[in-house]
Amino acid sequence: MVKLYGIFTILGDIWVYNPIMWSREFGLMSSFANKLGLGFQQVSLKQKSFENARNSVQNLLHNKYPVAFPYGTAGVDITDLFVYKFTGKSVGKLKYNCTECGTASTSATKVTSLFTITHKRYNSIQEHIDANNNKTKKCSHCDKDNSRTYEYNSPQHFRMIGFTQNSQDIEISKTIILKSDAGPVILPICGAIYYTGNHFVSRIISPTGEVWYHDGIETKCQCIHEGHLIDFSECSLKYHGSKRCVGVVYSV
Repeated sequence: MVKLYGIFTILGDIWVYNPIMWSREFGLMSSFANKLGLGFQQVSLKQKSFENARNSVQNLLHNKYPVAFPYGTAGVDITDLFVYKFTGKSVGKLKYNCTECGTASTSATKVTSLFTITHKRYNSIQEHIDANNNKTKKCSHCDKDNSRTYEYNSPQHFRMIGFTQNSQDIEISKTIILKSDAGPVILPICGAIYYTGNHFVSRIISPTGEVWYHDGIETKCQCIHEGHLIDFSECSLKYHGSKRCVGVVYSV
């Protein structure tokens, strides 16, 4: 199986800053993320290596979805990884409220930790999120536009943004603002995954804004310091050399 270092490296870096909270948060995302959190706990106790923790999740993915996650050197669709890893469990509800007649309804649409941008309609990630937040739905009683609100099961600490081939030219917002019934939630960027030729690399952004580059093949277990987030424009974060950004992680 292609070694999916990028996303696992970013999640590992998030986890070390608050192991108790993130082990719980990973458990709220999916069974695969939960297993990764358990693996990180074993790594911290020196019971398992990081590579073994990552491989155990990859093996679980292969056993459940052998076509999407084959062994060998065959390519893996990063979109599949995002879907299976971050959409297993619902993190909240999407509610509509009519200000005209007072009718309230709950959408059957599953709210998860993943927000996928399928086509480039706006310049940045935040603009796509805002457009999604501002979508309306006709009231079933009075036919007026209903506003939408996200009602989350718990405070939001994480969001995975995924791209498709039709949306990989979007500026990478350094922070995103999520709309919730409890008020706006601001999440800073903490990592980005880049891809070309069946090979993934990543940038890891620390809570202090330091930017590190990781390549499981070239740098192995080492990360290379690239500067501070302030040194990067939202446009330049779209690329790392010839590789395009295929996913961005935001977290507290």
